[in-house]
Order: sequence, then structure tokens, then C-alpha cells
Amino acid sequence: MKIIHETDIIRFVDGKLSQLSDVVTVEYSLDISLNGRAAAHLTCTPQEIEYIVLGHLVNEGLIKNAGEIVSLDIDEENGKASVVTVPSAPLKTDCKAAGAAMRFSVDGLRKNLDEFYSSSELFYTTGAVHRSALCSDNGMILDAVDISRHNTLDKLVGKALRSGIDLKACYCILSGRVHLDVVKKILVSGIPLLVSRSAPSINALEEAKLHSLGLVGFARSNRFNIYCGREMLIF
Repeated sequence: MKIIHETDIIRFVDGKLSQLSDVVTVEYSLDISLNGRAAAHLTCTPQEIEYIVLGHLVNEGLIKNAGEIVSLDIDEENGKASVVTVPSAPLKTDCKAAGAAMRFSVDGLRKNLDEFYSSSELFYTTGAVHRSALCSDNGMILDAVDISRHNTLDKLVGKALRSGIDLKACYCILSGRVHLDVVKKILVSGIPLLVSRSAPSINALEEAKLHSLGLVGFARSNRFNIYCGREMLIF
């Protein structure tokens, strides 16, 4: 499926109007059922549907890992995904602690931030998507793009689980603001450090501190704010 659509626009610059073509993102409606019951309705970009389904179920505490899934059927045309698990998936659970603190190189973080911003092609094309990336001191491991920052985290975790990546040994770079629900997704995934281009809310910060999640905001390669988790960074 296409993730961008070309459209005619009229642009105003310095008192003059001009007609030209531009591109906008495509929104896709996805209904997820779990063991025959409605589990979620998402609006996302129409790509990597399997990953967003898997990651969303894990990040929302509806399943613990990909090993519980017996079948995952996707009807792309009608925007439906059906998941069957054994045993039956539990109801939504509370956030868990981030676990023992990892340590990450600031030099490596700065390089990853440079790559993250310089390689965000779809954002620079449309200006209407978010991006997240899973990183280590060895570089960016994988990334995900979507119209919603929450969806990028679901896709990211889904990809990591399918690839057998240890989320506890990585950190996440996120293009959007950090709200409480973003922190909760990160906590459930087990990722120990979240680095954002923007700022956290006080609720997100308090939740991060409560569960020993490292949180960095306004991150660029030459500057950033450490809100909590200073001990995770090696200068």
C-alpha cells in the first residue's frame, strides 16, 4: 500500500501565490482482535502491519511475548488483524520497572542522534510523521516510522521481538514529545533509556523516576537535557 499521496496545493510566499504539487501521508484504519475479542483500533500508516500488531499487544500488556502467538492473520484490504494466543492472553497489566540500569556511551548517543535526524527522509518529505529508533553503542539497530509516535514504538518493539533483539540492552530515540502513555509503553517493553527530540510532561517524568527509566529530552548531537538516569550515560 502507498504511504504517501500526491495532491495539488496553492502556496503563499512573499505576497505571491503559486500552484504546485505536494505530498501528504496516508492514514490507515486497523482493528485488532485478540482471541475473538476486540482488542484495539489504531490509525496508522499502511505499512509493517504485523509489527505494529505484535508491538501494540506487548506494549499494552495484553501478551507477554511473541511466543504466545499461535496465529496472526492480517486482512490489509479491510484493515483487520486477528491474533490467537495460547494460553489466552491476560487482561491489561500495570507497568513494570525498567530493571537494572545499563550504561551507554555519550559519544555513541551523539552519533546515533546525528544519523537519526539526517536519515528521516519521510519526515522531510511530508512533515507529518514521527520516527523512533532502537540503538546501542554500536549504532542504530532498527527504526520505525508512523503518523503517531505511539505507533512507532509499537512497530519498533514488534520488529525487535521478531528479530530476537534484547530490548533491555538498547535505548530508544523518539522524535516526539514524551507523555505518560509513551513512558508506560517504554516501561512495559523493558527498554531502560528513552531519548527524545522534545520534552517530557511532569507525569511522564515522575513515572520514569518511579521505575528507574532513564529520560533525556531536547536531544541533539551537541546538547541535551538529562531529566533522570544520569548514571546510565558514560561521558
